[in-house]
Amino acid sequence: MNPKRAYLTIDDGPAANFREKMGVLDERDIWALWFCTGAAIERQMDDAVHAIRKGHALGNHSFDHPRFSEVSLSEARRQIEETVRSRKDVACAL
Repeated sequence: MNPKRAYLTIDDGPAANFREKMGVLDERDIWALWFCTGAAIERQMDDAVHAIRKGHALGNHSFDHPRFSEVSLSEARRQIEETVRSRKDVACAL
């Protein structure tokens, strides 16, 4: 039987004190789905890789967090696709 796993969802990771926050969750066996901007992933690639290695997950929170209601469909698509590329870079670094 496979154990089920629940994830706490957190917006805008990795951010300030990311590893400290992740450490608090890890101490309590709590996994998080960190919704990350692609820009934050690129700035803090080591933290993103560390999160995956610890069993956390990274979600797509656009590249630089525009207000999607104020951008065109093509810009929204670009935001998502750029973050997908950033997440692939994390996978390559594992």
